[in-house]
Amino acid sequence: MADDVDPSTVADATASFLEDRADGDRVLERVLEVDDELERWTFDDHEADSGIFGEVASRGIVEKVDGEYQVADVGAVKVVLDGVEVSVDSPVDCPPHDQILCSRRNSATRNSA
Repeated sequence: MADDVDPSTVADATASFLEDRADGDRVLERVLEVDDELERWTFDDHEADSGIFGEVASRGIVEKVDGEYQVADVGAVKVVLDGVEVSVDSPVDCPPHDQILCSRRNSATRNSA
């Protein structure tokens, strides 16, 4: 993950992608599998067609680094795929793989209440 990636932006993009595509969870799970297998990867390493892959990349869910791709924020994508609901009343719902994102969402929820 690049230092300047905002986890909440990646989470929002992921949620939007899932809302827009019936097969979104399958696509993103495969993206995470490839990302886990390879530190950085190319389009050819992924099974998605170019249109779907382009959509994932254009939303900022994956980012291009030195000519190859990686998931912009693995934890943010996993939180959304896991369907974790974060609220002020239940901050312990945060999965261990992304306490930072959950902390930010808890803070945002508290501030908007």
